[in-house]
Amino acid sequence: MHDERHNEWLAWLEKYRADGIRGNKGAIFTDSNGAIHAAIACHGVALARKSLVRSELDDGRLTILFDAPLTPEYAYYLVYPNETLDNPSAILFRKWIMKNVMQSLASSR
Repeated sequence: MHDERHNEWLAWLEKYRADGIRGNKGAIFTDSNGAIHAAIACHGVALARKSLVRSELDDGRLTILFDAPLTPEYAYYLVYPNETLDNPSAILFRKWIMKNVMQSLASSR
């Protein structure tokens, strides 16, 4: 199962030399959330970021089949206008989000 882009399965199969497996076959979802829910419902195997499925892993609804991670192709950036840099609310939010990101990274290892 995969999202519309197919690229994560293709990259994973190439990285782990899974020759003979076509990564562009199977159920297609408009986003990874659909693939995750289909995997929970026992409709197949999906690639997912640990940070997005932490609770499902913790409660046993999902399990990691292979300890074979893939570095994501995309990243998220916190951006804002320069004039917001010293805004107390922006500073508080930046600290809060960084704390949560660091906790999420630590728990996914």
